Amino acid sequence: MASLDKKIICFFGFVTLFNVLACTSLQQRLSLKNCKFALTQVDIRGFTFSDMTLGLLITVTNPNALDVKIDKMNLDLYIEDQKTVKVTFDPVTIQSHKTKTVTAALVIPYYMIGMPVIQGIKNKAEINYKLAGTVTLDTFLGAISFPVTILKN
Repeated sequence: MASLDKKIICFFGFVTLFNVLACTSLQQRLSLKNCKFALTQVDIRGFTFSDMTLGLLITVTNPNALDVKIDKMNLDLYIEDQKTVKVTFDPVTIQSHKTKTVTAALVIPYYMIGMPVIQGIKNKAEINYKLAGTVTLDTFLGAISFPVTILKN
């Protein structure tokens, strides 16, 4: 009978430990809603006859007391309100009360944005950029996606 009591105590101890770890993991991911996203820089990396390469810098500021884990960011890049290409970012962890920069290099065919926008970018005119899509968090309950829009003009 004492052996059965030990097994029951061990089982409940394991279940309690699992729940605590799962809750912490979920809190780390759900803290994302308080984070601030900013498209801090868009730079031209190159031009060819058919496309151009842009570099994007996005800063994510975590004001939370817990680290935030982002499992995936799937965003569409809009240039002057015209949808161009999809941008996918790898998983990232942002430490509590810190800011992290994530980067991407994108190749955009000219036919997606038109010559007036290309000339504006070349001439460093004021161009409006927007990233819109979802940030996905993997939890023990399944994937949870949050909409996100990041502007730069």
